[in-house]
Amino acid sequence: LYIIIGFIATIIYLVNKYFFSYWTKRNVFQVDPTFLVGNIGRLFTLKASMGDVFNDIYEKHKNKRFLGGYLLYKPMFIVHDPVLFQDVMIRDFTTFHDRPTPGDAAENFPLVGNLFNLRGQKWRDIRIKLSPTFTSGKLKAMFPIMRDCCKVLQDYTEKNIKNGNNTFDCKDLLARLTINNISSVAFGVENDCINEPDNIFRKMGLKMFEPSFRNGIINTLAFFTPDLFTKLKIDPFEADLSAFVYSLVNQTVEYREKNSVHRNDFMQLLIELKNKGYVTADKKDEDEVEWKEEANGDGKITKLTIDELAAQAFIFFGAGFETSSSTMSFCLFELARNQDVQRKVQEEIDRVMKTAGPEGITYDLINDMKYLDCCVDETLRKYPIVPVLFRISTKDYKVPN
Repeated sequence: LYIIIGFIATIIYLVNKYFFSYWTKRNVFQVDPTFLVGNIGRLFTLKASMGDVFNDIYEKHKNKRFLGGYLLYKPMFIVHDPVLFQDVMIRDFTTFHDRPTPGDAAENFPLVGNLFNLRGQKWRDIRIKLSPTFTSGKLKAMFPIMRDCCKVLQDYTEKNIKNGNNTFDCKDLLARLTINNISSVAFGVENDCINEPDNIFRKMGLKMFEPSFRNGIINTLAFFTPDLFTKLKIDPFEADLSAFVYSLVNQTVEYREKNSVHRNDFMQLLIELKNKGYVTADKKDEDEVEWKEEANGDGKITKLTIDELAAQAFIFFGAGFETSSSTMSFCLFELARNQDVQRKVQEEIDRVMKTAGPEGITYDLINDMKYLDCCVDETLRKYPIVPVLFRISTKDYKVPN
């Protein structure tokens, strides 16, 4: 029995050493891993978030341009050097456009087939189509819709203050504002989460990020074993959330096409991609040109399917409301702590708004608020909404120098 136990222990030790020597064999400095969990053990004890884990690694080894680590037994290359980071994210992005996500699961669950999850050629096709929807001309066209949503917030706060209620939960209130914005811009649906906290859009938005045992297991499987996740055919989204998105998208598209309704929002651009395969340029904007992808061998331009349209609208909703509301909350928190900075921001806003016309604030006026822009950037530096960016190398890559 002792011999068998000793033999098994030796095998486990050698296998463990083999997997955890990936980086040392390549002459890359590595963070000392722990048996089974690699460098992310604190994630499983719930003592730290992903951001905390990588921040600790950075603080201990910030003098290193890059280093090696392990997600369980999966080797990961950690980049600290800002120049190398730009190489990965910008200059050599063609090698690093894929994420460790279960993009192939879209065959069974179409909402997974969004820009954040897809890989390879599928990702390229969707990315190329969506890029023209975020030009300055398109954003300017959507701006009045967002301004109207913000007017609802302004009226709400003024009404409450007049009634003696001058205390607000900013995180919650700004989340309701961004849901208003995104539901209006992404789905073309007017609603009022500001005055109606129990609005269906707010409930579904919260459901996307609601912590639960099921979501924890699914997120863990999707991140660490995306291929296994796809093979198991697990739906990452709860049934009522998926049904809500599909119903909303189908009704909106059907209504607009049937009644020839045109609205300057993101949904309208997605409908163009569905019907024409490309987005028409805004002729009023000189820096925007009409873009069409090259036709296939049969001379046809590919168009978005209704499933692909729903997936992009869904991720726009999910990625937009929590990130924006959290950033605004942290920014207001820092402005409250730094009164001198707050005064400078207020002075800049007052100065810029003196030039406003009868329509009030505009897209161009916001672009003139440089100091405010700096405050938002500094907020994101101190409180990164996405603290770690993961990428997969799609081919061999030589680190510069």
